[in-house]
Amino acid sequence: MSRKRKRQPKWHLLFRIEENQKVYLYEPLQKHELNSRLRNGWKVVS
Repeated sequence: MSRKRKRQPKWHLLFRIEENQKVYLYEPLQKHELNSRLRNGWKVVS
């Protein structure tokens, strides 16, 4: 029997400009959470 591994969140550095200021977030996100942030205007900093 094979067991499914739970997907572990990966750490992403996100960037966005709010009210003429640069805002950075560094947080663990799963894929669907990352996609949600990208739709809300965040960009991934490599």
